[in-house]
Amino acid sequence: MTLDYISCIDKATGISEAFYNYCRNGASISKSYKKDRFEKSLVFVNEVEKRFKKDIKPEEYQIYIYRFWQAMCRVLCSQEIMHAKDNKIKYKDLRKRLKEVCTHSFTVRVLKSYPLSTLPLGQRVFAYGVKYRLYFLLKTL
Repeated sequence: MTLDYISCIDKATGISEAFYNYCRNGASISKSYKKDRFEKSLVFVNEVEKRFKKDIKPEEYQIYIYRFWQAMCRVLCSQEIMHAKDNKIKYKDLRKRLKEVCTHSFTVRVLKSYPLSTLPLGQRVFAYGVKYRLYFLLKTL
């Protein structure tokens, strides 16, 4: 909804305060494991980019798409790792799932272009693990 709304406005302003609170729920849809989450995430990011392209120059939105995708890779890998741990899935099978995320052409492109040095330390280490396909490091983190 926000992406559709953005294309209809002429001017926007930001405020420095947050007027919402996160409620952490381990059983929420964003925390629960879905085998097809990677594929659905790719569809989502492609749709977002398509909508941005209609009204915004790529140099203005690309960093946001890339920021979203590197964060999504962190979520995807973390969920695969937790799912493997909870279900006693063999490391070689986990590695295969992590490899699917880490070697995807969009992931490779994003991690080549995104300024990883701007991330907080923990996220930066995880991003380097994805970028350089350090699966055991990802599992350990």
